[in-house]
Amino acid sequence: ICAAKRFAQQLRFMKGNPSLAVLGMQSVVFWEGSNSHPSSNESKIIEGLLPFPVSSTSTKTFTARPALYSADPGFTAWSMLFSCTISHPSVMYRKSVILEAGGYDEDNYFAEDYSLWLRLVRQDPRSLSSRASIGVWHRKHRKHS
Repeated sequence: ICAAKRFAQQLRFMKGNPSLAVLGMQSVVFWEGSNSHPSSNESKIIEGLLPFPVSSTSTKTFTARPALYSADPGFTAWSMLFSCTISHPSVMYRKSVILEAGGYDEDNYFAEDYSLWLRLVRQDPRSLSSRASIGVWHRKHRKHS
């Protein structure tokens, strides 16, 4: 689920920061049921985290996990050493830079995005960043992890 005005916000930020290659936004991953996702030890959602109402009488249980974000591209580059901290569904990027870096490597089937982000960081540690506002609510289904 995409936040209203997300693309306009990202485009404005990218235009104001021409050296930035990739811009992500805060992403909230959520799923139904407390045991429907491999990371089911995540905490239950708090009021207002999802873009739709969840009543206290609902039989559905939602669990959510916000992605790490940093407005500092240097911190983003450092954090990429430990985990993929750019939420792929939330990114806007400069196509020319992605193509120049070789694009997505299909040999990294489960981590094509992470592999690409790491190559970009290696070329320019300040080329990736993210914004604090939520841009995407990403629903995970039982068959996908």
